[in-house]
Amino acid sequence: MNIMNLIIHLRYMKNTKEYLNKIVNIIEKPYFYEMRNYGVTDLKEQEYICKKIYGFEVTIFDYLISKNNYELYDEDRLGRWIVSERNTNNKITYYCDFSGYWYKKEYDSNGNQIYYENSYGYLEDYRKYCK
Repeated sequence: MNIMNLIIHLRYMKNTKEYLNKIVNIIEKPYFYEMRNYGVTDLKEQEYICKKIYGFEVTIFDYLISKNNYELYDEDRLGRWIVSERNTNNKITYYCDFSGYWYKKEYDSNGNQIYYENSYGYLEDYRKYCK
């Protein structure tokens, strides 16, 4: 089955859990752009899909996915996106965007950055000095 036939087939199941679950299995970033293409514009349906993607309850507000007020994913109307992960102190530990750029950070128990690495190959590692 080619992609056009799949989309036509999926549209016949629109607004059912079966339809939403099929979307969960094929959707890729940019999530909101893709959901619009599949006709999923209802907030509850979008939250259902994102909950399945992330594996836990999420909140959606204007192309932003968050958990407990921590931003996980943000997308603009053109489909450009960023993904971030934060620690319990709300400091970013991982960032990735639509262009492929990413970075990782680690912090010590006092909240000081002790590690940084990015997709350009730049690395700062102070972990051995913090023990």
